[in-house]
Amino acid sequence: MNPDPADLRQPLLLAPDNFTPRSRTPWAGTEIHARYKKLVSKEEWIGESWEISCDPAFPSRVAGSGPFSGKTLQQVISEHPARAISPELAKKYG
Repeated sequence: MNPDPADLRQPLLLAPDNFTPRSRTPWAGTEIHARYKKLVSKEEWIGESWEISCDPAFPSRVAGSGPFSGKTLQQVISEHPARAISPELAKKYG
């Protein structure tokens, strides 16, 4: 049984162990500067940080004891796309 989509009216708390391991940190080098020149200094290398993720290898999971507890963020979005990401985005990205 799927949880009531009305439960998505409140923010979902994600598990705090969501971060990628240091050995897997995706360093961008100078690519971010090339794409977003005005935002960063080109003298520095920049690393990415994934605070939330739908990547199957590093999925964010919902924390707590609510109806979505333990599900991945991707599962919640797949089960209730219009409520999780908006009707417009659900229609655009399926």
